[in-house]
Amino acid sequence: MAIGQVIVSDLKDLQGEFLLLATTASRKAQETAANRLKAKIGHIEETLAILEKGGTLEQRILLNLGERDEMLRKFHYHPSDNQQIILEVVNLGPKLIDLQQMTEQLSRMVAGRYEARLTVLTRPSDRIPAS
Repeated sequence: MAIGQVIVSDLKDLQGEFLLLATTASRKAQETAANRLKAKIGHIEETLAILEKGGTLEQRILLNLGERDEMLRKFHYHPSDNQQIILEVVNLGPKLIDLQQMTEQLSRMVAGRYEARLTVLTRPSDRIPAS
């Protein structure tokens, strides 16, 4: 199932973005990583909604080719009339909510770390005396 592959790919990307957020050193990099995480979570939620209700999923793949910058893939999905509850939606939906909360918590922690570094680096007692 192509949509399932998109979800797996998005989850792998989400893991990488989460790890990147934890290691950011500047406020701008932190905001960028957090925004990408939120966007990826939103994309997974949209994909799960398509699995549940049907619709068209678009996947943009960035390319490193001179003549093409990106490739667009479209997946059309229509659930059958007798479709049961989709387990992916049941399993992943609550976990995405947890991930959103963890992202916000991690963002606060990284921001606190950044502020603590600034405080330590700007204390007069920590400055090297001029020779």
